[in-house]
Amino acid sequence: MQKRLLYLTDAEWESNSSLSIIARRFVTGLRQKGWEVRVFAPSTMNRKIEKEEISRGASIRQFGLIDRLQWNLKKSLSPFSLNWWWVASAKPLLLQEAQSFQPAGIVAQGFLSSYLAYQCFQKLKVPYVIDQRDAWTVNPYLLAFPLRKRWKKQLKNWIWRRMEWKILQNARYIFFLAEQLREPYLRTFHLPPEKTAILYNAWNPDERMPGRIFQRPDTLHFLFGGSLPLNAWKSLKNFLLTLQSLPEMAEKTHISFYISGWAKEAQKFIQGLPLTCSISFSPALTLREYHQRVEEADICLTFRSSNPFDYGCNRIFSYMLYRKPILSIVHPHSTEGQLVAITGLGWVVHPEDTERMKQILLEIQEKKKKNEPLVKPDEEEIRKLSLPVQVNKLSHILESILIS
Repeated sequence: MQKRLLYLTDAEWESNSSLSIIARRFVTGLRQKGWEVRVFAPSTMNRKIEKEEISRGASIRQFGLIDRLQWNLKKSLSPFSLNWWWVASAKPLLLQEAQSFQPAGIVAQGFLSSYLAYQCFQKLKVPYVIDQRDAWTVNPYLLAFPLRKRWKKQLKNWIWRRMEWKILQNARYIFFLAEQLREPYLRTFHLPPEKTAILYNAWNPDERMPGRIFQRPDTLHFLFGGSLPLNAWKSLKNFLLTLQSLPEMAEKTHISFYISGWAKEAQKFIQGLPLTCSISFSPALTLREYHQRVEEADICLTFRSSNPFDYGCNRIFSYMLYRKPILSIVHPHSTEGQLVAITGLGWVVHPEDTERMKQILLEIQEKKKKNEPLVKPDEEEIRKLSLPVQVNKLSHILESILIS
């Protein structure tokens, strides 16, 4: 059987969302491994990335304006719901694509894509693999909240539980973003561990900007990039107030915020704190511009909730690309905390442990004065998290289960 894949994703193919970027990276990597990949994804009116991908030999099937309007309806619903109108319009297109292309299998990224892949399997017996980048009905985040606060969301999850059970049981293989996401799924759906694997978002060495030399002033430059949801504000506040408790250091510190989600609310929240350090806010940047800012920073920051089941970790991979020291204000058992600790790229401190934060900040200040390296990265562990390694893992598993 030929190495042909249909790649389904819920993400808009042209956008700069993390899910879109990850999908494009894996599709490009699979093609470099000899796979002929056709992408089935929602579209916007901006065709720039589509044309660039096609010029490199990819084949992309995107929806037109009517489908785009139907797709938008999904966003007004719960992420644990399915837009049956959209599914009804997309299903015949997918079946037609599968019949003409004759793929060895389907890779589905996202809830709707997984359901469509299951429908394609039911009709045409095309095997499918799920790339689980997020939780659907088994949400580890909810485990940190008391039942009285989570029962409404759990009720929605229970409604869709049997459907997800069917989708998972019929999948040939399931990739999970992190162990914190895989473990509750294994336990809830009684999935055989050998049918699953961890596939990290990864850092892409091809995205690295050319080396540049900076004349660094006496100022310590922190950088934060990405979404800053409400559940991370307490971590952010504790860090900023801890820094403020060191007046000499605060006066020589600059923090750059490049916030993609909750930007206005987070900026208002930060400006309301009694701070003397220099702070700047910038609008959303292109990926290239953002990488330039990362390269210029001394230390990169991450803020998440104190939830030990937190599996979000996307932003640290752009930091990892430049071997930037990372100060991660997260629960040490979270995915992000474990990755920072394993790679030796920085410090992990619990959001409530302000004393430890102060010790770390003093350590950073002392090392900078002595012009000593702030961290000692473990290159072998970092290499394991690179895109070529992750794509090679994905391609090898796909070959073994779909071709062999």
